[in-house]
Amino acid sequence: MSAPILALLFLAFTTRTAPADEIELSPSDLRVGHWVEVRGELDDLGRFVASKVEPGAEERYESLTGVVTSHDVADGALVLLGVPVAITDRAEWTSIAPGDLTGRRVRIEGRYRGPDRFSARDVRPWGEGRDRMSGRIDSLTEVEGGIELTLLGRSVVLAPDCEVESEYAADDLPRYEQRWSEVSVATTIDEDDLLEERFEIAPGVRVGGQIEYERTDETDFDLDGTDPNDRLDDVVSARLRLGWAIRHDVTARAEAKFRQRWRDDDQDGRTSDDELEFGETWLHLSDVFGEGVDLRVGRQDFDDPREWIYDQDLDAVRLYGREDTWRWELALATTLGSADRRDEGSLDVSAYVSSLDDDRHLAAWMMHRDPEELPGTRLTHVGVRAIGDWLDPFETWAELSAVVGEEAGRDVRGFGYDVGFVAHDRDWPLAFAAGLAFGSGDDGSGTDTAYRQTGLQDNNGKLGTATSIRYYGELVDPELSNLRVATLALSWWFEEHSTLALVWHDFAQVEAATFLRDTDLDADPNGLDRHLGSELDLVLGTRAFEDFDVEIAAGVFFPGAAFAEDDEASFVRMQVRYRF
Repeated sequence: MSAPILALLFLAFTTRTAPADEIELSPSDLRVGHWVEVRGELDDLGRFVASKVEPGAEERYESLTGVVTSHDVADGALVLLGVPVAITDRAEWTSIAPGDLTGRRVRIEGRYRGPDRFSARDVRPWGEGRDRMSGRIDSLTEVEGGIELTLLGRSVVLAPDCEVESEYAADDLPRYEQRWSEVSVATTIDEDDLLEERFEIAPGVRVGGQIEYERTDETDFDLDGTDPNDRLDDVVSARLRLGWAIRHDVTARAEAKFRQRWRDDDQDGRTSDDELEFGETWLHLSDVFGEGVDLRVGRQDFDDPREWIYDQDLDAVRLYGREDTWRWELALATTLGSADRRDEGSLDVSAYVSSLDDDRHLAAWMMHRDPEELPGTRLTHVGVRAIGDWLDPFETWAELSAVVGEEAGRDVRGFGYDVGFVAHDRDWPLAFAAGLAFGSGDDGSGTDTAYRQTGLQDNNGKLGTATSIRYYGELVDPELSNLRVATLALSWWFEEHSTLALVWHDFAQVEAATFLRDTDLDADPNGLDRHLGSELDLVLGTRAFEDFDVEIAAGVFFPGAAFAEDDEASFVRMQVRYRF
């Protein structure tokens, strides 16, 4: 072989194998989706304080390196760096024998399947040095004095002098999809449920809570300024939640909710009432019918990305399953202790199947409801949806649904849809949203062709805003039934986690009728004209403060020809939420 060829081969080999020079980056270069190895130690609050971060290419397994703080051979679980680790028959033991690992320094590689769900694949002894965690950044928040991120379900705080080094330039750092899915395939975390069980009060037992104050001032919701019908509500509510990791595959939650309301009503005078009830209280069994199939029994939160199907605690038996590219859930549920006749004692059967790609959420769903308190009523809803980054650079949503069955002994056949988009460039402080929602109506003859939602919906989501808003109107807030709603919204992002939004809605009935289903308005339409009117809302929302959410909303409804009364209705609402 000639010398030039040998030289070329040597050059090619050394080019491939020589380590790339490390590039110094800034913590501000880190993003959700980056694969990182962090080095540091746990602090007294149980947070991992990182002194060095190395973002780079995704690895086959996530990993933990540190000293085992507890170990239970019988349950096949241990805790490393605050992360519960399941040791199953699939784990390989390298240069170390299975046994009591308490006090041993080890490196564990495995599969991270969600909060408190780390399954070991390789366990081996490790030398001295800084503790380490490697995996995908699942969330990232700027806090006072630095940055806090979530890695393997645990909080990681970057120390003030934290080094960030990589073989990639900041703009070239690869970002990866989340490997794991939420326990509920339909569930999305909203502002009402950001509380965490953050304080450990005993091994495996943690508590957390939330306090909320809301004031709402309603004026002329009957659209008649000559009739005193104004209302002022002050509501204080609190939630206390306890989570218990009984073992690596069995977890439990218990939650208490308290609400106190003071009302000043023009007609009823001053009144007050309070309510104490159970919130989410359930037992969860992981991999109960094989790997990837979970079971949850008890009162649990049913919540979907736009709360168009449901946002309610139901008493249920619920199965979850995960496959390579999709996930599913089945539930048999009811509602105990509800004052709503549509919900109390209802037999609810639901199914939800969706893609694993949360940036492009594609799903099909079904909800059958048989309310015990409404004889002759049985309704089945079916639907498909596509939510996410389907048309770059827009965030879009498309809901399509049909309802069949009977209500009050009359056959029901209806359909509805909701489509729209948000245009928001993160380098520009303005976001624009537009949407059109339609629920079929009924002309009163033969089959009832009016669409109606499940009755469990909240119609609450983000329209290019920092916090969720009622996207069918903060004031009117109707159920999508015999209704067309056109929406335009303009939001100003004056701070990374804060927006001021101006939102306009126009409402019209599909068939002129003398009622609106499930609306906050107290006036009834005349049944002759279809145009209900329009609403203009101004909503200030911020999550810029750690553990605090603040929202201030004001709105005016301008009645259309469908109302005999023509005085404007208005409201102002302030809401402050604190999590601890």
